[in-house]
Amino acid sequence: MNNRKLWISKQILKYSATPRSIKLRKNHTLLQNLNKSITIQNNRLLQIQNLKRLMSSDSATQAIGRHCFHKELEDIMNEQAIEEFNAAYAYLTMALHFGRTDIALPGCQGFFMNMYEEELGHATIFLNYVLMRGGHATLKDIKVPECTKYDVRGAFKTAMKMEMHIKERLSAVNDVAEKHKDLHVMDLISTEFMEEQNRSICEMARLYTRSKMVDTHVGEHLFDQFIFKSFVATEKDNLMNKRNLDLEKSKFDVYR
Repeated sequence: MNNRKLWISKQILKYSATPRSIKLRKNHTLLQNLNKSITIQNNRLLQIQNLKRLMSSDSATQAIGRHCFHKELEDIMNEQAIEEFNAAYAYLTMALHFGRTDIALPGCQGFFMNMYEEELGHATIFLNYVLMRGGHATLKDIKVPECTKYDVRGAFKTAMKMEMHIKERLSAVNDVAEKHKDLHVMDLISTEFMEEQNRSICEMARLYTRSKMVDTHVGEHLFDQFIFKSFVATEKDNLMNKRNLDLEKSKFDVYR
């Protein structure tokens, strides 16, 4: 038994000493080294790719100058701007309806044109604020109002409900700001918007109540006169009076 083991050992040594076996061992060693090198390179490439991915995601979500402005708050403020645009579009629809020659209620036309311009200003404030905080201001589709024809009473009732809806949306923005402890946004909503919104609701409610007293065409005419004298006559720059471009103020020669 021992002789057989000795013979096998001699055969192994004899085979391992042949040129073919030496070459195979060298090739095997080279392959091992090559695999190690490839593995190291792959790991380095993977690290570089992960670093680039992190850098690109940071640059996509973190604008220069952005500080403590949460993404959830940015999103809801962009949504609030769209709500303001929707309200502006609805007021514009009302103004255009009352401005028709077969309706001819210039008081209501001018009043709702003022409201249209006011809501556009609110939307712009929100978008500019998002930019000021280093966020991304985004726009979405504006809804076409379901109703395009109004009577006086229905218009003021719709306006009152719309102002209430806007106030609820502003409260939602404030809730998100409070959640993320953003004092500046909370101050913006509570001091700049809420008082004006409550006054708008009160004003619309009063006008809606007075419009319900109108049950004749003469009464409608008198109510429209009241609206015109109270809210429109003093507004010389009301958009309902805009008929042409301000050519003398234009910097483009083509309009002069």
